Amino acid sequence: MEARRLESAPRLPNFQILLRIRHPSMDPALISRELRLEPEHSFMAGEKRKPLSAVSSSPAYGESFWLGTLYPVEWPLRPAEWQPAEWRKPRMAADEGPVWGAWAQRAHDVMARDLGAALGMCAVHLGRHASFLRRIQADEGEVNLRIELYSGAISSFALAPQNARTLGELGLALEFEFVER
Repeated sequence: MEARRLESAPRLPNFQILLRIRHPSMDPALISRELRLEPEHSFMAGEKRKPLSAVSSSPAYGESFWLGTLYPVEWPLRPAEWQPAEWRKPRMAADEGPVWGAWAQRAHDVMARDLGAALGMCAVHLGRHASFLRRIQADEGEVNLRIELYSGAISSFALAPQNARTLGELGLALEFEFVER
């Protein structure tokens, strides 16, 4: 077996972006369907808690909760409906071949190391669901983006004004946490 060259090894992302939604009563399955994303953790208001100890403060959850990781690094490699219009090329026979694959791989590599570009992709994806996110907030729910930055991996990033505006218009709080790998 021949060893792979080091530079061709896949790069780990320098960050992780999580979407957290809290709502007084919304079914997490509805959130998943609307956003076309699967949660890593969710529960519904009124659902029985799993006992952590003999003494539990409440037998049921008081609100619904949905937490999922956003993978903008993978979105350029997904079908066209996941991609924002500015990332799509006109449909041609070549789009399905090696040229399209090389273009998608370059976009993937940019997303893996450029937090600003990744947040821009998240803004575009979440912007498509603006009315749903506003409905959550109108029902006294909350929607947050949590960005976990791996220590030493990123020294700075820039968020384009249009993406910052989109996230602001969506009412999304951005939370940054520096974590060890």
